[in-house]
Amino acid sequence: AVAASRGRLVWCEERQDGAEGWQGPPAAFSHCVCFRTLEPGGEAGTNLGRTHILLHHCPSFGLLASRKDLFLVPTATTWPGVSHILLIWSPGKGKVMVAAPCLGLSHSQSLNPGRGDTWDFRTLLRGLPGLLSPMKPLTVHTWAPTTQGLLLLDFRGTVSLVQSHGGTRAVGTLQEAPAGLAGSAALGTFHGTLACVLGSTLELLDMGSGQLLERKVLSTDRVHLLAPPAPGMEDEEELETRGGLRLLSALGLFRVGWEAPQGLEVPSAEDLVFEEACEYYQRRSLRGTQLTPEELRHNSTFRAPQALASILQGHVSPSTLLTTLRAELRDYRALDQLKAHLVAGDDEEAGWTELAEHEVARLLRTELVGDQLAQLNTVFQALPTAAWGAILRALQLQPDGNGRLRSHAPPDVWKKVLGGSSAAKEPPNGILPVFELLCQCLCR
Repeated sequence: AVAASRGRLVWCEERQDGAEGWQGPPAAFSHCVCFRTLEPGGEAGTNLGRTHILLHHCPSFGLLASRKDLFLVPTATTWPGVSHILLIWSPGKGKVMVAAPCLGLSHSQSLNPGRGDTWDFRTLLRGLPGLLSPMKPLTVHTWAPTTQGLLLLDFRGTVSLVQSHGGTRAVGTLQEAPAGLAGSAALGTFHGTLACVLGSTLELLDMGSGQLLERKVLSTDRVHLLAPPAPGMEDEEELETRGGLRLLSALGLFRVGWEAPQGLEVPSAEDLVFEEACEYYQRRSLRGTQLTPEELRHNSTFRAPQALASILQGHVSPSTLLTTLRAELRDYRALDQLKAHLVAGDDEEAGWTELAEHEVARLLRTELVGDQLAQLNTVFQALPTAAWGAILRALQLQPDGNGRLRSHAPPDVWKKVLGGSSAAKEPPNGILPVFELLCQCLCR
């Protein structure tokens, strides 16, 4: 097993030096994990540095490399007593993580080869008896390293993510499970979406909620998902227009992209700036006549929309502000496009679901009183599944091994959810406060 990670060539090789003092077959711990640095050599190419041993007396590991981490995973020849354990080496952090996904356990230890650090696998496990609880081997059909961690697909069709800190969470379940070891599968992520090619079927799932976004039958049953370009390698606008998922098969190189329906006019970024400004100034003013974007453009009273539009038109050099605004306006434009598409007569369930998720996320950023609270109740009543998926992402809720929900959302978000209504602002009859609304949805 060989992998290249952050200027290093890493491999796992067998070294028959015995395994005294360990309960298990000697051949089970007869491997070492070694690496050599890759050093630029000018016109002569790349030179290999001297060999360093990273891990002594370890089982046969498969090696998978992402941009930041190296994953050491059990193989078919790994001794069953330790085949539920995997290791994550983070060279940039100078540490290695031992994880047992089926037990929900992990342990971190310093490992900096530059200081001469090295590990003995057997000695490590002797100090972590909890990791050696009798467990079945990991039944993994396919591994795939990503920037978020290590994806694994089991034979039930469940996709899980092992993160660099050792924690494991379920991402989602595919509509069909792998048909034995012979079937081909490929996993990848892009823009918060999980892509899985199983045989000739492509499924796209939302990484936050596990919701199925798309399912397509391909014209080939052997596909390789290409990793997205490293940050800074390609222009952001170019990536947005070309799509983020690339497929390589015997038929050629393809990409998965999303395009606006023909005949649907998408407003420009400048138009969106003035429309949003009109709504803002209309709410704050006492004038009875409707304020229009044309008035804002030609009236010198309101300078901010004109300055913002000039930034977006490129009259001011790009900055961090421009990058932030570009992302917000892109999301706003996509929502505006979705609404126009649905009003035009497209009643696909996926479209209404996406709209509900946008509305829940938007309402959670408001004060959630009066009309906003009533609208949130309406969305939960009409599309409870989509609303619950949006709540899972907003509150960062994840089930733990004991059936409880854990949240990593900041306190300010929970203050809004748990705050309730004051006596002077009791919600109308039939309108539930936010926390009661979430509890009711959870029960459903």
